[in-house]
Amino acid sequence: MTLPSIGPPHVLFAWGALAALSVINARWPFRPTVTVGTVAFFAGWLTCELALHHAALHVAALAAAGWLGAATGPWGWTGAALTAGSVAGLVALHLRGQLTGARAREALSPLGVEWDTAPVGLGDVLSPFTQKRAGVVIEWGLPIHTVSGHTLRADVFHRADRPAGAPVLVYVHGGGWVVGFRRFQGGPLLSALAAAGWVCVRVSYRLSPGATFPEHVHDVARGLAWAKANAARWGGDGAWVAIAGNSAGAHLSSTLALGHDVDALVPEELRGRDLSVRALVGLYGVYDFTNRHGHWPGLGVVPFLERVVMKERLARRPELFRLASPVDLVRPDAPPTLLVHGDRDTLAPVRESRRLCDALARVSAQPVLYLEVPDAQHAFEIFHSVRGRWAVRAIVAFLQAVRARA
Repeated sequence: MTLPSIGPPHVLFAWGALAALSVINARWPFRPTVTVGTVAFFAGWLTCELALHHAALHVAALAAAGWLGAATGPWGWTGAALTAGSVAGLVALHLRGQLTGARAREALSPLGVEWDTAPVGLGDVLSPFTQKRAGVVIEWGLPIHTVSGHTLRADVFHRADRPAGAPVLVYVHGGGWVVGFRRFQGGPLLSALAAAGWVCVRVSYRLSPGATFPEHVHDVARGLAWAKANAARWGGDGAWVAIAGNSAGAHLSSTLALGHDVDALVPEELRGRDLSVRALVGLYGVYDFTNRHGHWPGLGVVPFLERVVMKERLARRPELFRLASPVDLVRPDAPPTLLVHGDRDTLAPVRESRRLCDALARVSAQPVLYLEVPDAQHAFEIFHSVRGRWAVRAIVAFLQAVRARA
């Protein structure tokens, strides 16, 4: 028995089928289980936020296929059609990114502030990976504190002219509590704020499985205390500090912002210190460690938390899991809050942010705003994409408005 030969038309068909699946998954992600959701995240994230870059790649593939004579016969014709359709779908995903602007305007409307609402231009997204803006200086890996043989570090973003009395933002990176790509997270936001005159301090923390909750929060508290004490070195006002984070960093920053005076969440050497913040921004965070409302498919994230992060069983220590859940820490004196989440997130369900927003809005005396980003996966704002640009603009406008109100 001889196997059928595989030629250029079959390769073009496979290329087109994969391209079409990627676009479909970006628009309607596959998420029957947490594991499949993780794969869907990577595929959808890269496809949606780099849509024009993928479209250019597929156009080049079609041109190469035509030159090689691959677009012939049923396999080739079908592959060419699927690839061309994928290009159209990618362009549509890019254009739909502008819908984020309307969502952002609606989210910020309670503040009554004017901000940059011009459409994101093509030139704004052609270079998606840059972190630094003109006039912004980044100081990398400054030591904060050494604990259990591990040195905590910070990256400081500030304007080169160091304007005096600058507001300060502490930023906590994500990574599922277990990985620490600090240098590659939050860059567009921190550079934008630094260019606007802020001092931004991106902090590290010990990671699981080596670290066990609440050690992660303790380290973020150390980073916050360090930023307050040292911000003046770069022109920052240590008395006016906000906090933000993405993914696991959103969980840790909101846990500290809402539980800054809870002894169990503060390292012993900082108890009694003022660890309150003036504003909180959470991007696509996990805010309930108990999954009590069934936001996750199946058992969801709880088994992972039990084994790796908490090292306790939810059934045996429910109070510990509630202590780790910002939704259980809401309080009337919570700081002004903006939560941002993509409505296609397969790593952290969007209902996590919706529920925390609702819980805060019921009790907080300060503004509680929510921006739900259309078609956005987890980590969407890491790139200079249309959605990422709009989200960064909205966050900068929110923080500037809170600062002005103060």
